[in-house]
Amino acid sequence: ALRNAGFSVEFVSENDLIVEVILRRRDDETRVQWFYEEETSRRFFPALDDPVFGFRLHNADNAVNKVLCASRRNSAARDAVDLVNIVERYAPLGPLIWAASGKAPDMAPPSTIRSIRANVFGYAEEEIKAVRMTDGSQMEWRRVRETINDALEAASEYCDTIAPLDLMGCLFVDVNERPVEADTTSIENGVVSVMA
Repeated sequence: ALRNAGFSVEFVSENDLIVEVILRRRDDETRVQWFYEEETSRRFFPALDDPVFGFRLHNADNAVNKVLCASRRNSAARDAVDLVNIVERYAPLGPLIWAASGKAPDMAPPSTIRSIRANVFGYAEEEIKAVRMTDGSQMEWRRVRETINDALEAASEYCDTIAPLDLMGCLFVDVNERPVEADTTSIENGVVSVMA
């Protein structure tokens, strides 16, 4: 489907765990990865039609998968930059970390938070600056550190004291299907939907 849409596809790596390709069309290129892991294959939402790629994951599933990636690998500084963009433009980390435990039962929220902190804060300033945004700009290391630190502190508070324990591993979304922090009252009142 990608080649039919005019993309050239260069395989960077393919093994039992991951496939990584570089897609190019005219002067544009992007790196795409997908995993052969059951945990990243489980979705909270159905795949969405996409005019270029054929289909894509719902933004909420992409965000939960990014939390998993940031907690499991320490070799992709873009994970840290992506987390900042998620926090600033899309959703708080708390409900994403909570939902990630449903995809990866071995990753309870405290463990996920510790792993993200260790991985993200392990990147050198040069590694963060090497990541380019779609507009070509760079993100400052200080911004990454401050944003992720604050987001992880808030996520820890949410997971420890607010999130409903009987719904561990569920994703909570608002009427626009955006992840939100939920408590038992907001769920019972129908303000928040539970995605299992």
